[in-house]
Amino acid sequence: DFSAAQKTILSSAKSSINTEIAAVANTQQNILIQKVTNENAIATAEVALILKEAGVVPEKITAQQAKVKLAQASVQSIQAQLSKTVLSAPFTGVVTKQTARIGEIVVANEAVVSLLSEAAFEIEVNIPEADIARITTGNKASVTLDAYGRSVKFEAVVQQVDLAGTLIEGVAVYKTILQFVEADERIKSGMTANVDIVAATATDVTFVPQRAVISRDDGRIVRIVVDGKIKEVAVEVGLRGSEGTIEIISGIQEGDEVVVFIEE
Repeated sequence: DFSAAQKTILSSAKSSINTEIAAVANTQQNILIQKVTNENAIATAEVALILKEAGVVPEKITAQQAKVKLAQASVQSIQAQLSKTVLSAPFTGVVTKQTARIGEIVVANEAVVSLLSEAAFEIEVNIPEADIARITTGNKASVTLDAYGRSVKFEAVVQQVDLAGTLIEGVAVYKTILQFVEADERIKSGMTANVDIVAATATDVTFVPQRAVISRDDGRIVRIVVDGKIKEVAVEVGLRGSEGTIEIISGIQEGDEVVVFIEE
């Protein structure tokens, strides 16, 4: 049997051996790491040597870069061609009609899909040259639709007035776009609208039917009844109403009896 002292010496020797084994393993790991590092350095040096022997110059690098740009341009060209095979709308909406199917042949400028925008409905009107000077963006308007009669009115606002006029049947008109103020499910695309645009407003004014005002070379007149006789009075007119009336600024006053029509 080993004495206690001998056991202590044996245990100490084993511990020293284990320490030496760990040191050897660590040294081997360091050697492997250094070997990989050396191999990488050798490979880098070999590539550098090959490039040097091949005589790589800036001109060759530029040539390769040009090839890359050419390939990129080719990719962009193909992408552009692919984009022409896709139909895309310039706005968000709902398809209301589709006249062509996949595989069918269509001719140029033929409508194949109809879309209804999800934006507010708009009205396109042509305003004569004589009235366009009084129309500006932001003017409010009262709109009726033939489908619902004159009693049902909708509010709209002038959004755009064309700067250039167009001749329609010899009359210069300006296309004007109005937009409904509120969404209403009763409004449908393609309906016929009647629009009264409010260019200006006036209250507490004297007015007469427009047909009562007669235009002459020297101005406008209105016929009134004075002591049972018809008298012509020169007047200054103002705003025109949407219901066939016209403002009288001066010439007659409230209470005058105006002649609208004289039977010949």
